[in-house]
Amino acid sequence: MLIVNNVLQKVFQKDLDNGILKIPEGVIKIEEDALNRCYNIKEILLPNSLKIISKKAFMGCSLVKEIVIPSNVERIEEGAFSNCFLLEKILLPKSLLTLGNSVFSNCSKLKSIEIPENIQSIKESTFANCSSLEHLKLPSNLKTIDSRAFFRCKSINSLDLPKSLIEIGERAFLECAKLQEMTIPEKVTEIGDMAFYGCKNLCDINFPKDVKSIGSKAFLYCPQLKEINIPKGIEKLGYLAFDFEDFKSLQKIDDGYKLSTSETKNVDDLLIDENNLSILNMIISNYEDRNVLLKELKSKKNLLLINTLYMNLGKKDFSSFLNDKNLKFFNQFDLSSLSQSQYLNFVKLYYNLGGFKTPITQVTILKNGEKKLTKVDYAQHIAEFLKDKVEKNIVSLQKLSTLFEDINFGQFKSDFTDFFIDKDNFVECLKEEEHNPNFVARCYDSFEEIQETNTSNKGKQRQLKPTITKFKDFFLQNKFKGINDHNRNIAEVLSNYFSSQTTFDRAVEIDRERIQKGTKKGILETNIREKDVFETIENYQKSIKSLNKDTLSILAELASKKFTFEWLSKDSALNFVLGKLCSCCSHLEGAGYGIMHASIIHPDIQNLVIEDGKGKIVGKSTLFVNREEQYGICNNVGLNNGIVSDTDKQIIYEKFIMAIKLFAEQYNRENKKKPLKQINVGMNANDLQDLIRKFNVKQRKLLKNIDYGQFGIEGQNYYGDSDLEQFIIWKNDKFFKYEKPFEREK
Repeated sequence: MLIVNNVLQKVFQKDLDNGILKIPEGVIKIEEDALNRCYNIKEILLPNSLKIISKKAFMGCSLVKEIVIPSNVERIEEGAFSNCFLLEKILLPKSLLTLGNSVFSNCSKLKSIEIPENIQSIKESTFANCSSLEHLKLPSNLKTIDSRAFFRCKSINSLDLPKSLIEIGERAFLECAKLQEMTIPEKVTEIGDMAFYGCKNLCDINFPKDVKSIGSKAFLYCPQLKEINIPKGIEKLGYLAFDFEDFKSLQKIDDGYKLSTSETKNVDDLLIDENNLSILNMIISNYEDRNVLLKELKSKKNLLLINTLYMNLGKKDFSSFLNDKNLKFFNQFDLSSLSQSQYLNFVKLYYNLGGFKTPITQVTILKNGEKKLTKVDYAQHIAEFLKDKVEKNIVSLQKLSTLFEDINFGQFKSDFTDFFIDKDNFVECLKEEEHNPNFVARCYDSFEEIQETNTSNKGKQRQLKPTITKFKDFFLQNKFKGINDHNRNIAEVLSNYFSSQTTFDRAVEIDRERIQKGTKKGILETNIREKDVFETIENYQKSIKSLNKDTLSILAELASKKFTFEWLSKDSALNFVLGKLCSCCSHLEGAGYGIMHASIIHPDIQNLVIEDGKGKIVGKSTLFVNREEQYGICNNVGLNNGIVSDTDKQIIYEKFIMAIKLFAEQYNRENKKKPLKQINVGMNANDLQDLIRKFNVKQRKLLKNIDYGQFGIEGQNYYGDSDLEQFIIWKNDKFFKYEKPFEREK
């Protein structure tokens, strides 16, 4: 079988130098990455014998304007033509059976295309960021349009969806700004989250009668929608599916409901205001207790609470809540300072503790055998306890909202509530949370199991009350098998986030691999921690001035203890869970398993972490150093979801830049023969990208990052976040003196 791969590029080197690539007859397959980033190719001539174009085969051939795919080609795989920025036209053959993910992503000049009839699915990100795409013909038997398929295709103004279509994935048409009207075919039952988010010119949308689910924010920021008919058979209307606050009334019609931007004059119609959120979800889904619900919704104070519970409880539990509820004490809390996610998590905590329960009768068996009946109002106890702790500044509402962040709405467990609102236990729980996140949530989840084994050592095995120590011992000893002195620290760290024995075994194996390979603790001989580097204010001032940040305000912020940086040692068990700490996938059970694995065992990869004043990791970035080519690439920057303020992000950005600068300087002192020339950062899923775009310079020709996928496990395909866009965060000026100065791209 004749193939073309990257090893055989030299066979075509003469043609490549002339800007013309002509692959000879007889070749039936172009292998993965075969001509990836051949930036000088202007024309591609493919043979009639060709059948397969593999993953990323022509990715980044940015000068090619037109391609004809031969009539025998059956498969074009993932990313085959992505980043071909000048590609305007491509002809696909009728023989084509497979069109992979991201095939034409970022082909920003592509204007028109016709998809062959054999294709039944437009895969994930197939045309993402094809901002010039105007004319598109879809196959008549298309079944699905997957997530991000036409993400930010800003030039499409109309599109005929085939009658065969059954599903539109999340973000499928996000920010298709010129799209004006859309008829959803009759067979479509599901429209994904943010499917038409930001289609600012969409003025007409028709839903089929059989649609069952419209996802969260599906039509948010579509200001031209003035009237919407929603079928009566709808089962799920996601949170903020529409700009509800733009609509003034909800009218019952024969086949469903009509949303209108005009105020109703009919007293039987429901007036809508900005407080209702997705009140519609409860009404139009034909909820059986609709009359009870509408009665409660007369109180605007209850709207957000009832919406939150409706969206998160099953139908049975929500019905129980409506018919047996106590809102008197909850309504005494002022929760206006909480974000949407914080509000949800606080309600979850309050609900699971029994805060909405009407008083219950408890039975106590006295010594003489008689029963004593006592009425207990948990709603009052919980409200008074939590309010007292907030008013005394023992805990904030924001902190309370984090305690049940990672669990679901569940059942009221009176014994757990008694344990939790004990003042001593509560304080100890808060202390444990500081270095053992999710501790309270895991106590709740495991409470029955711990209760069952928590008995005295005497003959009658008397039931004992759980203690903080009992919980801690249980979580560690009952979590994993094979714990010994060497891996105990790994077990302790992993037990906060994972319960799978396989996950623990993988961590132990990675640690063993690191030791067997003799991998050093870091890329540098001398590891860098901020507290070791900056011992005096003079050192701070000197380093800040070198970054052109010499104002007293910046100096004060950087010198503060609010955030510090550290190049995390490879033998630290925290490397296994950084994604959990920083809200990304770089952990043992995430899609970023490969980058996590590589950061521990590869000698030229290391994690930079940002810690808050209490030593908790809130930010991370993974750096790869290419020693031969003399550059480095930070995959991206990930931050904990709790980092939301612009001030905090600004300080973290400064710390990040300073950490990279100090690393580069130390590296070059240790490697004088081959010093680093520059360090870039990838911008996909980068939580500091707004600041980086503001203060740094875009890299015009992408530097090649290491393939993190090779360190992954079967079924995972994370290759990194620097393939599409990079910015320069450090450069050694002496290596650039013969080049034109970098200019900020508009």
